[in-house]
Amino acid sequence: MMGIIGQILVGLGAGIFLLAGVGLFRFKDPYSRISAVATASGVGLVLVTAGVLLINPEPGNIVKGIIAIILQLITASIASIVIARSTLISGYPFSENTDTEELEDFG
Repeated sequence: MMGIIGQILVGLGAGIFLLAGVGLFRFKDPYSRISAVATASGVGLVLVTAGVLLINPEPGNIVKGIIAIILQLITASIASIVIARSTLISGYPFSENTDTEELEDFG
């Protein structure tokens, strides 16, 4: 039973990565693209790793999986913030539908 749940989680994680890939082509500005990739890398990796741990639940794998999940969640969020900030500082324009009212203080 745990193997089936693990395979479902791996499939869901892969599906999230696929949707993020589609988002890279569909979103109009880098700010939206960064959001899609950072969210997918966090959620997708957690689902895939948890699924693999359910398929093969050995103590060594569990420790490595938890460390991988924690490091991915920390680094993905920091990297996306740094990329979005550098894009904003460089003056790259937002798409016309983006609400930038909160950013007027930074301009």
